[in-house]
Amino acid sequence: MADDMPEKRKFDAQKRLDYYNALNRRYDELRQANYTPSRIVDNDWAKKAEISAYGMEVENYSIDGGVKEQANWNYRKSAAIKHKILDYKVFPRERISLNCVADGRLITALDKYFSAGIIDGKVVRSAPVNGYYKTPRFDDNNMWLTRSDPITLYFMNPIDKQTLEDVKKITAPYQNPQKLAVNDLVFAEGLVKGAEWMSHLPENQPEDEVRLMKKIEKLNPELADAIYGFLNSCGKAVTDSHHRKIRLVEGDKYTTLYRISAGQHYVIKEAVNNYIRANSKVMIKSDFREKISKQL
Repeated sequence: MADDMPEKRKFDAQKRLDYYNALNRRYDELRQANYTPSRIVDNDWAKKAEISAYGMEVENYSIDGGVKEQANWNYRKSAAIKHKILDYKVFPRERISLNCVADGRLITALDKYFSAGIIDGKVVRSAPVNGYYKTPRFDDNNMWLTRSDPITLYFMNPIDKQTLEDVKKITAPYQNPQKLAVNDLVFAEGLVKGAEWMSHLPENQPEDEVRLMKKIEKLNPELADAIYGFLNSCGKAVTDSHHRKIRLVEGDKYTTLYRISAGQHYVIKEAVNNYIRANSKVMIKSDFREKISKQL
């Protein structure tokens, strides 16, 4: 009887490496933009981004203490945020990305709104925003020239209509007149009608990546392992009080929790759905703008 059993397919390490490299290339493609230096309208923008002001606190990584990409950001949080953002114990639920110009006045306006609910000198909300936002760090103009979204706002609760309108009012004077990079499908997916410099989407959760890895694990073990390697290299692991990686199932690395960016999540989701669509009878709802999305 044993001779009639199908032989278990050997894991293809080269195929796994090809998938891993493809995930990295795809992420670079999605996030690469080419804006002119005119987007920098205030050469002193970084002075506002680096310091605490208007009751806002600033968190960031030391270069040696975190993932390189995440170390390039300042995280500015309101008094409503009691936990350390970069501990990754609590996660935002929604985000608004901004395709705006580099201007210190935008950072001041966001600080006043997040910390005290102030717009144009008037109090418009009764409490600080339960959220935070990130800006480029280290006086890095390049972040404004190579990304559509150098500023992203994160909210711990669903964004109501009034908050969306508030952000629109605050950021409208600073919208980038240069067109959105056509390859930035992540930003385009959440474009806000009447405010095309804004992108509003749910924030991906660590469990989302676990579901994607487990979804593809038996269908394509090389892709599942490539995704795990991608998460391990570009994400930040969620850890317990003893600094050990948290896994939903002990001994199953594909249930490890990682905090990753929206673009990295998009790449993983796209790769999994593209493979299933091409190789399975399972019906997958088409991804956003599939026709111009590249296959792995």
